[in-house]
Amino acid sequence: MSEYQYYEFMTVDRPLTPEQMSELRALSTRAEITPSRFTNTYNYSNFRGNPRKLMESYFDAHVYVSNFGTCTFMLRLPRTVLTDDTLARYATGDGLGWWSTDSHTILEWRLDGDPPDEWVEGEGWMGQLLPIRDELVRGDYRPLYIGWLSSIADGSLEEDEEDEEDEDSYDLEEEDDDGVRGASGREPPVPAGLGSLTASQAALAEFLCVDNDLIAAAAQASPEVPTNEASHPKVAEWVARLPEQEVRAMIARIIQGEGARIQTELQSRYYRSGSKLAEQSRAGAGGRGRTAADLLAMAEQTARERKRQALEERERKRHAQLAGLIPRFSELWATVNALAEEQKSSSYDKACTLLMDMRAAYAQAGRSPEFDAEFARFLGQNARRTSLVRKLKEVRLTP
Repeated sequence: MSEYQYYEFMTVDRPLTPEQMSELRALSTRAEITPSRFTNTYNYSNFRGNPRKLMESYFDAHVYVSNFGTCTFMLRLPRTVLTDDTLARYATGDGLGWWSTDSHTILEWRLDGDPPDEWVEGEGWMGQLLPIRDELVRGDYRPLYIGWLSSIADGSLEEDEEDEEDEDSYDLEEEDDDGVRGASGREPPVPAGLGSLTASQAALAEFLCVDNDLIAAAAQASPEVPTNEASHPKVAEWVARLPEQEVRAMIARIIQGEGARIQTELQSRYYRSGSKLAEQSRAGAGGRGRTAADLLAMAEQTARERKRQALEERERKRHAQLAGLIPRFSELWATVNALAEEQKSSSYDKACTLLMDMRAAYAQAGRSPEFDAEFARFLGQNARRTSLVRKLKEVRLTP
């Protein structure tokens, strides 16, 4: 398998200037560069740029996919959108990390797994994941929680046994020098709506290889998402309370080209002022919450229950299928004999499949001796058809 590395960067709040596009071109002669996007694929070389630095200076979103087993998704948001205290509860430095500049917070979801057996593609992920930025602006912390889940899914988070004394402790510890922190195996606040992820959140879970059973286990402590529509009267009332001097300053910034960023900042303030999502996130876990080990055990139980239900459903369908054969036994024996008369390998395969279903249907009806007698006659009539006899033996209809 050849090497594959896919890089994609996007702007959201402000397009690239011609000068910035020229600076980026110096990093790659083959990349596709537009005022809003930078994309390139590498098969035999490496990207000369530093994605973290590019996110700090140029872009609002980044996707990296490789066939080494590493996948990365980054988002840049104004610092006012998410507090360090909030991020510290969810970020581990493995599944989710973050760092800050003077004006922005940059989030990084990361998967470091084994090289995949199948070919991977990076195209398409940006479109699926980018809506997470708006969700975070609206105070939806489910993407942060999914990042934490990805850390415990591969066992990289170990439960801290020393935090038993402090009921509210998350045992924060510095991961590196740029603000990325790691949390213990104690579960962070559970956000609302884990049982009904958005399309972008489901894509993030897939991107990070977070198992659906683990999400289902976590969702047991997650309340429903509250309704928080930004109706015109509510927005008008909120805007009317903004200080006039602040409004004038924002209008000046909009004229200067910061309209998209102003929109992000104002939407974040509005939703945080009236949203119950963050409140339910704080209360959702209840008390000290669960541990990583608790959730993994619950996920295993969820998987067992899901498999049990799937098996019962398959058995129910199989029972109904066989029950439908019972009134048709005479017709089916005629079909089997006709297939044998065709003397073709494909017809013999169909006859064997039908005979196995008939044997199971006779047994389900408590009439196995009838099948044995009819099958003995069928076998006697076709004893010279060696290919058919061989196939009957292969499927264990005969010894």
